Amino acid sequence: MSHIAVVPTLATMAEIYRLPREGGAASPRFKRYVELVPRSYELTAYNPMAGPHALETTEQLLAVHAEEIAFDAASEVADLCNYPDPITLAVVLCAPGAWTDRLATEIQHRTAGRPPSGRGLVLHWTRETPTAAQIRREAIAEAVRVMAVAVLGRSESVTSVLHREGLAYALGGNPYGPVTAEDEHAVRDAVDVLGSSEQMSDMTAVLYGDPAATALGWTPVGIGEHGGYRWAIHRVARQVDDHGAPSVLRSLSEGSSL
Repeated sequence: MSHIAVVPTLATMAEIYRLPREGGAASPRFKRYVELVPRSYELTAYNPMAGPHALETTEQLLAVHAEEIAFDAASEVADLCNYPDPITLAVVLCAPGAWTDRLATEIQHRTAGRPPSGRGLVLHWTRETPTAAQIRREAIAEAVRVMAVAVLGRSESVTSVLHREGLAYALGGNPYGPVTAEDEHAVRDAVDVLGSSEQMSDMTAVLYGDPAATALGWTPVGIGEHGGYRWAIHRVARQVDDHGAPSVLRSLSEGSSL
């Protein structure tokens, strides 16, 4: 039996989103959602009362076979990393709203707010048309996060998160562009000072850069938007080329330096 699994949430949520939501907590939609949530941890990531765009995007994910793509991508990267333990993913839809800020949700998910051990959520946002390439990239990145947490444990620091996220997108594909000379200097200086910090504010400032830190009310550290990502992906990609993905994954537990 394969050690990779993808929990099918999309068809279930499409059915729920087709139910009326009038009446709030008393609506047919919310009642059906509450009935199903205890059976599937992955459904808790959804906003059951999201508007019509949620159904539209869920149907788009189904049309491009997002769950099949995620399964194939996770299987591929687990094989590449020689990782034998179970990985369970789910493709889930997130809807920005009064209680869900996209930036804060993404940062929490990628850093300190990891799902239970062995499990991961491939986040997709409403109103964005899904593509096979985007789903594949994010499924690989999430599978790497699952593997990295299993290898390293839940001890978080700026350095360990940089290493994990660098490996996630070195293997999944770089969505942030090439590293710049400014990134090299600014991120290295920040890591020298904040590398051992486990504060989410510091992780955000280094990974996402000054615009994100400022938007969330945290102290900027002189890094351009996604500068930490570009820096980490560049460095980890070189390590993968030199030593192979299995070695780089194992090096997380050995405190390997970026």
